[in-house]
Amino acid sequence: MNNIFLLLTIISFLGIPFFMAWAVICMIRKRPSKKRFKYAGASALALVAGLIGFGITMDKVIEPEDIVLSIPGYQEEYDVNTEIPVNITVLPENADAGSLEYISDGGALTFSESGIITGSLEGSFNIYVKSGDVTSDIISIHVVDIAAREEAERQRAAEEQALKEATQKRLEEEKAAEEVQREAPERQLWDFLFPIYFYVLFIDIRIITCYRIIR
Repeated sequence: MNNIFLLLTIISFLGIPFFMAWAVICMIRKRPSKKRFKYAGASALALVAGLIGFGITMDKVIEPEDIVLSIPGYQEEYDVNTEIPVNITVLPENADAGSLEYISDGGALTFSESGIITGSLEGSFNIYVKSGDVTSDIISIHVVDIAAREEAERQRAAEEQALKEATQKRLEEEKAAEEVQREAPERQLWDFLFPIYFYVLFIDIRIITCYRIIR
């Protein structure tokens, strides 16, 4: 029915100038023009009727009463530059969804037709959808740079391994130094007694030699 009134409005709107022009031409040619003016008047009445009928039968805009926002398979963390699918349900079902406004804290997230796109900025961001005074539930999204975090973890592990190896090497060096210090007095005593031992041995040999010669 709405389409019928729309068609009537268009035809009558075009008919008014057509019949008016036809009536003026007839007047210039001194021909009967009264009937053409009647046609133009009838077109005007049809235009008014079409506008009224179109306005009455036009679907009314139903404002949303409730908005439900959800993320399928919600995760604690999302990577940067990633698209996150979202589900938006507007109630009642025949409510106007064209007036929805998508909002994210800080403006770091952008909305597409299929979901939310995280930017290159890390952090926690709240997203929600509103239409007039109706606001959906708020969802918090934590965005991290997974590649950078993994690289930092690899670097930290390498530093810890290097520190462990350096500590182990230092302990081994300290142990070796302690053994050297512990063996040093014995070596010094041996170095002191070794010449004396050979000197005494040499004296003993000389004494024995001289004793044999005397006998």
